[in-house]
Amino acid sequence: EAFARFVDSIEPKGQTPIGLSLRRVAEDFGDTPGPKIVVLITDGEETCSPDPEDPDYPPRVVEELLAQGLDVKVNIIGFDIEKDEVRAFLSDLAARTGGVFYGADNAAELEKALEDALKAPYEVRDMLGKVIARGTLDGGAIEVPAGVYRVEVAASSPLVMEGVRIEAGRETRLDVNKEGSEIAVDRSIGAPGTPLAGETGTMPGSETAAATSREAPAGGQAPRRPPSATSPPATSPPAASSSGTAATVARLLEEAERLFEQKKLTKPEGESALSRYRAVLALDPDNETAKEGIRRIVATYVEWARAAGERGDARKQLAYLERAISADPRNADLLFIYGGTLMDLERYAEAAEAFERAASLLSDPTEARFFAGMARLNADQPEKALAHFSQVRRAESEYRHQAGYFEGGVLFGLDRYDEAYDVLSATLRAKGDCETAPLDELCTDLWTLTVYVLRMMNREDAIMETVVGVLDLEPASPDLHDAIAEVFRANGREEEARRIEARRKELFGE
Repeated sequence: EAFARFVDSIEPKGQTPIGLSLRRVAEDFGDTPGPKIVVLITDGEETCSPDPEDPDYPPRVVEELLAQGLDVKVNIIGFDIEKDEVRAFLSDLAARTGGVFYGADNAAELEKALEDALKAPYEVRDMLGKVIARGTLDGGAIEVPAGVYRVEVAASSPLVMEGVRIEAGRETRLDVNKEGSEIAVDRSIGAPGTPLAGETGTMPGSETAAATSREAPAGGQAPRRPPSATSPPATSPPAASSSGTAATVARLLEEAERLFEQKKLTKPEGESALSRYRAVLALDPDNETAKEGIRRIVATYVEWARAAGERGDARKQLAYLERAISADPRNADLLFIYGGTLMDLERYAEAAEAFERAASLLSDPTEARFFAGMARLNADQPEKALAHFSQVRRAESEYRHQAGYFEGGVLFGLDRYDEAYDVLSATLRAKGDCETAPLDELCTDLWTLTVYVLRMMNREDAIMETVVGVLDLEPASPDLHDAIAEVFRANGREEEARRIEARRKELFGE
């Protein structure tokens, strides 16, 4: 009722910003943990961002939400939508998140679709943790082979029932009622199509409750009615056939292969190999054929992107990589390739976003953060670059010393000289070989930047008395000689400046 009142309060504007609405999802949920269900109701197609290049193009927004690690399922209700292509687009959009599209052509169907879309989902897992089937609370019956299962209901705190035994020839229905810390699980069992006898157990404690392991025979069926917060009806709805699901999967895989051969990999929306593979995974999350199919799509686009790059066609190169990412938005390696391509094209801010998305997906994000920092630096966003370099310098990474150099450089550019000196000094110490000959290029660059920082700190005496000795360590470039010679000359010590310049010429020529 509260939801209905909220919908009634909305003032129509004549536009359909589906992508923008989805983008607000992360903001609406904030830091709320756990799985989430979003119900999107629309009476038409996207009108504000209809082009795949638009930043709020709905599939693009969904991919970004998933890449951020948001555990969300989007169920979409299409009200009075006549165009098949729009329905297919919305169905594919929902499937990207594991959600479902519901069509509704009148008020009664809209009410029913809304009721279905708001039902909490559950999973049935075998003893090895593999998902055998999925359903929704108070939804239709599902069918599974005989065995012992774990039933998990998605909620703010997952509700778990262990040891649910299903035997051939019997029907099982589970009803769950929760009041405070008490969770009551009612089991109804019997022959299919007959009234079911009940068993009841009450378990105190958390919402992660363990059901009793008492046998509840059923005719090769999962709980005929999933866990519910309401009283069970006298009869259960008919079970969906597992053989029917297998036939659907086989048909979808066959269609996917046909579309792949036709080069309809991700386009058109809803009529592509990708949409078919995703539909298979919605039914069977562990289907290796579908997973391999998506990997083939990604590999094909990457190869096309490589060929386009060799032809100098940057537009197609990026378009192919973006389609590859649409197929596998959580592929960090793919995001690295995309970010590197954007760097080559000097689209630095976009490159930084790609590297940052990659960092969010990796257990060790230091390399991705380093390149994100480089991209932010080139995009003239020093504060954002500084945040990345600072984190990388403090991590145990092969990039930490380079990050220290760039962090010091950014601080120097921001006139934060004391901080720059501290970072450079710490990096020189951590690198460990910047006081022994010969100096490599990074040590030489670190010492050169340190000279510039000390000059801005009015500590030229430290340069002339101490740092000058570094020149005896065979620097890798002439820059350090030039920087120190300039300090001596500015302080009236021309003879020493010329001696340093002569040594520079001897080592590096003009």
